[in-house]
Amino acid sequence: MTTTTLPIRSTRRRWTPRRALVLIVITIAALLALASFVSPLLYTLIGSVTPSRDAGDQGMFPSFDNYVRVFESGFPRFFLNSLIITVITVIATLLLSAMVAYPLSFFRFRTRRPIEALFMLGLMIPYQVVLLPLFLTYAKTDLLNTYWSVIIPMVAFGMPFSVFLLLRFFRELDEGIIEAAVIDGASAGRIFWTIILPLSRNVLITIAILRAIFAWNEYLFAYTFISSRNNLTLVLGLNDFIGAEGLVDWGPMFSAIAFSVLPALLAYILLNKYMIAGLADGATKE
Repeated sequence: MTTTTLPIRSTRRRWTPRRALVLIVITIAALLALASFVSPLLYTLIGSVTPSRDAGDQGMFPSFDNYVRVFESGFPRFFLNSLIITVITVIATLLLSAMVAYPLSFFRFRTRRPIEALFMLGLMIPYQVVLLPLFLTYAKTDLLNTYWSVIIPMVAFGMPFSVFLLLRFFRELDEGIIEAAVIDGASAGRIFWTIILPLSRNVLITIAILRAIFAWNEYLFAYTFISSRNNLTLVLGLNDFIGAEGLVDWGPMFSAIAFSVLPALLAYILLNKYMIAGLADGATKE
């Protein structure tokens, strides 16, 4: 008895001109995207170590005098102001959003859907709409020129998206875990602090990164509500390097920009994997 061996079809894809063209286009697009991201950072770093007189025409010998000038100015104070606003904004947004999403996900009451709809409606409200009402309110309550004048609207506008992500994640959790905790006699508060929050680590880190970047770079609310130099944020502090006639001292300006971008960039690089996992957890089913 003879056996016939069937030819095995190669799974290796053929290299065709069309496939090569697609690969070339994708590679060029990726390189252009990378260049558009890296080139501004590189130009800023080079400008920050270039003497002011040569900032437009990059010099041969780097100097850190620009960084010294930045630290000798009020920039450390501006850095501290931005840090305080960012930390409080992130913590408040995380706590309030989680406390809102928890009952909306696990409790049944009549106004649950309307409340959820109101938060989703908040995603469509632009910042500019609330500037005048907030300014008048702050003027009457002595909140102008305070950290809270920026923190309050940042938390309010950060909550809708944060609640949205948490709702999607909470509703995909195994209800058996919650039921087991209830049978063991755990209260709603204990379940929230010891079970829900630890399971939500990736989503919470994602929200923290997003809100931290927005708060750190916030300009509109700070520009509108803060005029006291003592409470200026990093972004507003950049105006110190613009002269009365609009002339920019580019060396210190680049140094200040590099100094202000670095924390957000480092946070994103170090926590990027948690952010991707959190967005996946909050948007898809397992």
